[in-house]
Amino acid sequence: MDLLIISALCVKTHIGIYEWEQKITQTLEVDIEIATDKRNCQDKIENTLDYDAIAKKVTSYVENNSFALIETVAENIADLIIKSFAISQINICVSKPNAIKNAKNVSIKIFRTC
Repeated sequence: MDLLIISALCVKTHIGIYEWEQKITQTLEVDIEIATDKRNCQDKIENTLDYDAIAKKVTSYVENNSFALIETVAENIADLIIKSFAISQINICVSKPNAIKNAKNVSIKIFRTC
């Protein structure tokens, strides 16, 4: 098994459980790991996963919606990718920088098998 990894994809959105959080734009970092077996891709994009298309789809989705929880963001991203691309396994990590005092960020990492 091979992994396609997109690391620290920065997306802007309205997120948080507090009213003031929903009024400001915040940046989330998204890590995406997708199991793949593309040994015979023959150097053709149509034979593999298009990571640019995945990144654009995730960015558009997150930036055009608002959320209360990073858990919801992670689950929705996983569902979006599963429905849009032929994959068998995905791991999503969503990090919210500066979410709590004295911590670099808070993250949720989910694992889904299709």
